[in-house]
Amino acid sequence: MSNPRYIDMASKTITFRLPAEVIEVIESQARATGRNRTAIVIEALAQTYGLHPPSPAPVTTEILQQQLDDLQEQVTTLSQQLAEANQKSVSNGNTADLVQILEQAIRSFQTFSIQPSEDLAAGNWLAQTARTATEALSDDSSWGKQLVDEQLQLIAQLKQQAKALDQILAASPGLTCVQDRMGRCTYINPAGSRMLGYEQGYFLGRTFHELTLSDEMMDLLVKKSETIFTGGRPISGELATSTPSGTKSYEYALNPIHGVNGTIDAVICTAREITERKQAEIALRESEEKYRNLFELANDSIFIIDVSSGSILNANRNAARRLGYTRRELLQLMFTNIETPEATASREDKIVPELQRTGNVIFEHILRHKNGSELPVEISCRLIEYGDRLVFQSFARDITERKQLE
Repeated sequence: MSNPRYIDMASKTITFRLPAEVIEVIESQARATGRNRTAIVIEALAQTYGLHPPSPAPVTTEILQQQLDDLQEQVTTLSQQLAEANQKSVSNGNTADLVQILEQAIRSFQTFSIQPSEDLAAGNWLAQTARTATEALSDDSSWGKQLVDEQLQLIAQLKQQAKALDQILAASPGLTCVQDRMGRCTYINPAGSRMLGYEQGYFLGRTFHELTLSDEMMDLLVKKSETIFTGGRPISGELATSTPSGTKSYEYALNPIHGVNGTIDAVICTAREITERKQAEIALRESEEKYRNLFELANDSIFIIDVSSGSILNANRNAARRLGYTRRELLQLMFTNIETPEATASREDKIVPELQRTGNVIFEHILRHKNGSELPVEISCRLIEYGDRLVFQSFARDITERKQLE
């Protein structure tokens, strides 16, 4: 017996003004059945107007061969994408690439116009879809009897490729799930079921309304998915949600899956945990803030000087104040502009070679004020990396009083 076909209707967005009583009934039924409001309205209208599933189109050898070729390429590409994703940061676009490849793979099955039934084995939807195609083609229908051995052989190869693709998705470390227009989950990988806290088989055929999920996850899997169906545009972003083990951060992407007639038949959602990355970003920001505070509030004058050009890349407020410049003015100068000619010669002849040899040095120096007066200082200087360049990090301490005592 062939698997049931679901209604395949063209999709258009229409705005209705319904009486409050009707809206209350729709919302009440949606809550009671665990489906979204769109699914309730579509089902009611379909029953009212007697809409029926379309007859399946004959499957040709050319269609099967093209689908097999496409799927083989997608399996190879997806394998490479996942291998690269395991070696790279989650922030460099691998999620979007994974969505695109998976979307193409799932779309390839829609040549048969067959939707997954609600009792499919968990984690095996892709392979099951190919089996469904074989069963449908083996029915006693007029077009099923016309199949030749070549077509059946192609379908067998298609099932093998689908199984391989399913195994790849099962190995993916992040959430991958697909839901249809009724809001029902038609596929979820093992990592996704663990992330949401349910057995994998529990999801299939159910809506996310039937699960106890955080508000952030409900917004992602329900509200944002409905936005895809109505607007048709991909959505991506980040979210943070509370769990018993603490706050976890995720990077997500939702993409529409179009049918053969161009309508949006399903939405695919992928999400990857980025908690460690977010924690590292927070730690980096805190470290940078701490450094900025130390840099700006230090009693010493601090200069960051480019090794190759001698330009002042950065300086703290104390440095600008003691030399009579604004900070903006100071950053437009070379270090030679704020030292005496004699000090420049001494620094270039003695200090710089010592710095290049040992990496750090302490020496007395003479800086020049904006008004031309001289300021004796003791400089502690070291050679460091600053972004993509080498710089001299110099801490200059005013020793005017010490020199006067001497």
